[in-house]
Amino acid sequence: MLLGGSTTTPFDLIFTLFGTRVRVHPFFWLISVLLGQGILSSPNWMELLITWIAAVFLSILLHEFGHVWMWRVFGVRADILLHSMGGLAIPDYDAPKRWQRILVSFAGPAIQLILYAILSFGFFHLWKESLTSPILISFIAFLMIINLSWPLINLLPIYPLDGGQMVRELCQMVATRSEMVNSRPALIVSLWISIGTALAVTLYILMPNFGYRQPINLPVGPFMAVVAIVMAVNNYQELQQMSGRRGPLDDDW
Repeated sequence: MLLGGSTTTPFDLIFTLFGTRVRVHPFFWLISVLLGQGILSSPNWMELLITWIAAVFLSILLHEFGHVWMWRVFGVRADILLHSMGGLAIPDYDAPKRWQRILVSFAGPAIQLILYAILSFGFFHLWKESLTSPILISFIAFLMIINLSWPLINLLPIYPLDGGQMVRELCQMVATRSEMVNSRPALIVSLWISIGTALAVTLYILMPNFGYRQPINLPVGPFMAVVAIVMAVNNYQELQQMSGRRGPLDDDW
């Protein structure tokens, strides 16, 4: 959940859905096109590209509503921003307890995986014979790909992905139960886990570029490797900033 393109523009799409304010930055559509650039070589690329963008939009919107609805369980209201690097659910204030924040982080990927399970069962057991529209079949296929691979990637312990936020909270929970004076060591551990995972993911994605075959093929390209490197660099910079701090860290650092 990298924040990019957060500045309000005259071209923002703004609407309210299920009582939640949603703002879509124009860069969101641009990145969606870049992620689907492989479609451009298809004969009917225009129809497929529009279908792909619709699937990306619905999937990321659903992901953010997973966070929003879990926050509502804990009495917190939140808005949604879809920006250049995905989406962001912005609460009025954070959930007060760590286990609540862990559930909020998990709710986004979880609701996507639930959608994938529903679509997978429906496609292979209910609708397969009755579906005749190539565009509708492509739309369902895009939704299945996105809502399986993207939430699994999002659950990796890379900060600020949801998995990275969960690991950060878990490390600090362990530190609290161990009666540590401050949370600095726990944060350092979570950041090194994040950096190591991001570098490992980058190398795995780039394996075909160095002539190696991936044991499990990931439906992501070099762009995801760039994103992973950016997150690793940001995490390292946070480590550098922490090394210059003195004294106990507060609970929300």
